[in-house]
Amino acid sequence: MSIAELLDGIRPGPWTVKAACGSGSGPDVDDFHARAQAVQHAVSRFCFTYCSARTECLESAIQREALHGVQRHGIYGGLTATGRHDLAVRRRKAAREAEGAGSAS
Repeated sequence: MSIAELLDGIRPGPWTVKAACGSGSGPDVDDFHARAQAVQHAVSRFCFTYCSARTECLESAIQREALHGVQRHGIYGGLTATGRHDLAVRRRKAAREAEGAGSAS
């Protein structure tokens, strides 16, 4: 899998140029979609440690998954599909609570 295939569907932006996954110095691009938990943890640690585009990558993946109904898979922004799902659920809950608190005043 090439870096272009890995980022397929991710909204391109200036951050993709600084993405560590395209530097050639990290995990194999196929490892970003590995099923083995040990490989997923290694890729996640790499992203959190070395990628200066981690936040932008994560936000782009979350938006793509929410807006286009894309099935979650792989590691984006250092989070697994489950991690991104959990983050999205927490964000929706916090938004509902903030909305409810705002309408109560």
